[in-house]
Amino acid sequence: MEVKEALVEQESIEESDESDLDRLDETDTLPSSSDNLSSHVLPRKPHELSNTKLETETSSSEDDSAAIQGFRFIDMAVLSPIFRLLLCPMCKKNHVELDEDCDGKMGFASALFIKCTGKKCKFFEKFYASSKVGTSQAFKVNRRIVLVSRNIGVGHQGLVKFTAVMNMPPPMNENSYRDSVDAVRKAAQNVCQQSMRSAVENVKPFYEPDEDGVFDIGISGHGTWRRRGYSSIFGIVTAMSTVTGKAIDIELMSKECRECIVWRNKEGTQEFEDWWEGHQHLCHANHLGSSGSMDASGLLAIFQRSVEQYSLRYTDFLGDGDSKAHKLIVQEAVYGEKDVSKLECVGHVQKRLGSRLHSLKKRMGQSRLEDGKPIGGTGRLTKSKIDQLQVYYGRAIRNNTHDIHSMQDAVMAIWHYTQSTDENPDHDLCPPGEHSWCGF
Repeated sequence: MEVKEALVEQESIEESDESDLDRLDETDTLPSSSDNLSSHVLPRKPHELSNTKLETETSSSEDDSAAIQGFRFIDMAVLSPIFRLLLCPMCKKNHVELDEDCDGKMGFASALFIKCTGKKCKFFEKFYASSKVGTSQAFKVNRRIVLVSRNIGVGHQGLVKFTAVMNMPPPMNENSYRDSVDAVRKAAQNVCQQSMRSAVENVKPFYEPDEDGVFDIGISGHGTWRRRGYSSIFGIVTAMSTVTGKAIDIELMSKECRECIVWRNKEGTQEFEDWWEGHQHLCHANHLGSSGSMDASGLLAIFQRSVEQYSLRYTDFLGDGDSKAHKLIVQEAVYGEKDVSKLECVGHVQKRLGSRLHSLKKRMGQSRLEDGKPIGGTGRLTKSKIDQLQVYYGRAIRNNTHDIHSMQDAVMAIWHYTQSTDENPDHDLCPPGEHSWCGF
């Protein structure tokens, strides 16, 4: 959400005096018939003075806040008749009509115009259905539709199908689409870098710098893939502060480069060698191993640049219990003699308890225990009972991080509690007090 909000903020600008949309509301002064009617400016009607300056400013502010904003789907068959109800601002006799210049549209920014229905009146006003991004020639609607298409996972052909089904004019051509994708990508990268640098500055006050001016902090490292099943070509690794929970660095992983695929057939030629000389440092393929090892390789790259990039050392690493990333980081001795401690994620430890119990239940099947009953069934090891044990197990660890012996007692209390009966109660290790999970 931060990337989207900052992208909208980057695109938002003050209204220009030359905006075609603004001219539609400015009906005080009209040009003579000898003026260029396709590009004339209708000055805005001045505000009426009120008793006090404060009232004038308040009224203006309320008018601005009441203006309708955002994008809408509008059926032209509904909108066009509405314009015929309006009088021409030039001749004051005839009505105006809305029409479209199909050849003048720019992507999703339709080129519209209104003109007087009178034969002698030459009132004509052309405008686009979207404002532009800053001082550039790009329209906001095109940038937004491209951002939407990337977020929902469709490309240019997806927009072609969308417009066809919606009975809309076709979208921008593929080259324009790629230009917009590149513009959105650059904006997202800028916002991402600003956000992560801000997160780093928020983290530093929680720690004291070392003698070399570098801060030793703790992070949580996580990797994810575009597709499940450890067969994805693309992945992303994120490092987040264990204090603030904000992302401070990311690494994009890719097993292939589209440009390299295109040039593969020319490998061995002089043309390929010339291309590769300029491309090798920009190649998107930065991972040669399996998809499952992307998180370890990505986190290693994040650790290796932390001092130079942020003056940080990630000396406490929170990851999965069987994290290959920590083993690789220790093996590479990223910070020299400075150790990187492994922190255990309680959530993963808690999850492993449930996984082991589900595996035990599946392995036992309908086998009979000493009491002649199977492990599952009513009053036995059901799914809801396993979920309950997971919650108790996680709570026992989190509530006793200050004392390992208290943690052991709290964990064992779960076992004693679950096998306790009314005939043979066993609640000696259960936590006392009115807030205890044990109701005995």
